Amino acid sequence: MALGWNVFIRVERGKPALISLDLDARPSGKGDDKYLCLLAMQLRQADADGFPSRKELDGPIVGVEDALERIAGKELGGRYVGRITSGGMVVFFCYVPNATIAKERINAALPAFNDYRFQFNAKADPEWKDYFKILYPTPEELQGLMNDGVLRNLEEHGDQHSVPREVDFQINFADESSRARFRKAVEAAGYSIRDEKHCGESGERPYKLQIWLDMPVDKETIDETCLDLMDLAEACNAKFDGWETVIAKAQ
Repeated sequence: MALGWNVFIRVERGKPALISLDLDARPSGKGDDKYLCLLAMQLRQADADGFPSRKELDGPIVGVEDALERIAGKELGGRYVGRITSGGMVVFFCYVPNATIAKERINAALPAFNDYRFQFNAKADPEWKDYFKILYPTPEELQGLMNDGVLRNLEEHGDQHSVPREVDFQINFADESSRARFRKAVEAAGYSIRDEKHCGESGERPYKLQIWLDMPVDKETIDETCLDLMDLAEACNAKFDGWETVIAKAQ
């Protein structure tokens, strides 16, 4: 499933960081994206959290992104993958086949933003380690983003998130004993079993369990529920595989 571009906030060492990235970006393995180019831009209108004003975001930041997408992607055959904003600084990430040429072309585009200070750095990163370490969400953050997508889809169809309804959750296990441990724990917590089966062609976790709970799906509740189930799944050497529900409207 394509995830596309997304934005989320992460707090590290007490400081908030705003991350925007292409969740579908991956190394090509062909050598045309083995160098990471980092372009740091000092904000001029940062707020108390170190984030840009709307004017700054829609103006120079989008302008720099457009330039990097054109240079890294269309001109050099690489890829612009995202940015992180923290402490009044924006750092843009792109992967290219040749860092020297990328630096020349990026520097040539920067005079259009002469009110800002920039710093360029490049390094070999053929496996995109910095992309996954710095930009890519943790499993918990990724689940939160996926929850947002489901909630938006429900809302577009008139769903009232505060209305309780049956919500189904899918968990995959490596063996029956792990599934039995998980089942016992969730039944004690009030969940009911919808279905359980064994799929012989499902790789490392062929044992499936579908559980359900009557509950609302507001953002706070669904995020907390998913995180609790993810923690329990990890303790059982299992993998939480998302949730689904029906549309519920106020009566």
